[in-house]
Amino acid sequence: FLFFQFPSYVDSLAFYNKLYLRYTLQHQLNPFIVDAYFQKVNAERGRGDWIALIKTGQEALNKIDSLKIAVSAHQKSLIIDEMVYGYIFLSDIENAVLYTQQSIKSLKKENHNGENNLQISLMCLTAARAFGYANNYLTSGRYLDSSLVYINQTNDILQKHYILNDWVSNKIDLKKHAEALPMAYQCLRFFEKNANNRGLTEIQMLIGRLLLGLKKYDESIVFSKKNIKKINRYINNKNHRKKENEKQQLQ
Repeated sequence: FLFFQFPSYVDSLAFYNKLYLRYTLQHQLNPFIVDAYFQKVNAERGRGDWIALIKTGQEALNKIDSLKIAVSAHQKSLIIDEMVYGYIFLSDIENAVLYTQQSIKSLKKENHNGENNLQISLMCLTAARAFGYANNYLTSGRYLDSSLVYINQTNDILQKHYILNDWVSNKIDLKKHAEALPMAYQCLRFFEKNANNRGLTEIQMLIGRLLLGLKKYDESIVFSKKNIKKINRYINNKNHRKKENEKQQLQ
């Protein structure tokens, strides 16, 4: 029997991004080239293809410079932010920090009316995660503080609480459990109220770790069980959606 396997969503997206980038380059559609590269690095990050992600990111930055494409620091930072995660997961913290710091500097230079506040906050968050990955928790904390300064100048309350989750995690790494606990419960109330599964799962896991560090073992187990149930439910739902998609493709 001849077996034909339908391409997955990830493979289909990768194929589309490749065609999109090739077309924009062939026809010198400069306004779209930056977006095409961003779509490609975003997909590669989603696949966890770190080597390809870095290669495409560097290619994008070189192409932008060689074609002298008019691009803002904000547009460039979107590609850099994706690429940096490739360096982080390959433990190349030096390059991760280098690109992130250069991007933050450029964003601040063009931040005339606060239009780059959100992106500066996100790049500071990326830098914080890079230093955290290298176990440099003090420097990571300083970047998290900077990230909060800039996010507080926006109206993005959801992103602020994502950053606060990272702040709580940083305090755990610094063994400052008691200091982190009030903020952790604030984040918990926010994500419960806003029914955000990602944020809620993160903070439940972090509170479990906090309570464990404070030797409140029974309370820690309660939060850990909640987190495990939520993760299992997410996996089951994801597998169910995958099976439904496969059925539809075969019809």
